[in-house]
Amino acid sequence: MRKVRTLALAGITAVALLAGTTSAIAADSAAITAYKSAMTEYTTAMKARNASLKTINAAYKGALDASKSAYTAAIAAATTKDAKTAAQNARKNAVAAAKSARSSAISALGSAPTQPVKPAKPVKAAKTPKTTSTPSQSPAA
Repeated sequence: MRKVRTLALAGITAVALLAGTTSAIAADSAAITAYKSAMTEYTTAMKARNASLKTINAAYKGALDASKSAYTAAIAAATTKDAKTAAQNARKNAVAAAKSARSSAISALGSAPTQPVKPAKPVKAAKTPKTTSTPSQSPAA
């Protein structure tokens, strides 16, 4: 009789634990699905931002290269100290303008998108200690 009650109790406990875990599993899978879609949106936004930054940096490099070639040509043609100073000032102004244009373009992009937070792993249910039942002792014959 005692074994039957113990088995019935174990069966009811197992059913209750399984019913509780299915709702937890469903909640976890929903959180994981939401995380995956948010991560897809994040990677798309980061790729677009990186492409924009690449374009901005290419324009900046082009402006610097143009100022360098103009400076090199001006220095080669300059015969006086005043002409060389004017070429240096022109290059400094061109570099400053390129830096300013690059900075304003980057700030127009706004801040980088934030990476979604990975959902926490589900907490495992605590293990129930094993119950040891002592077999009923029969009198020795």
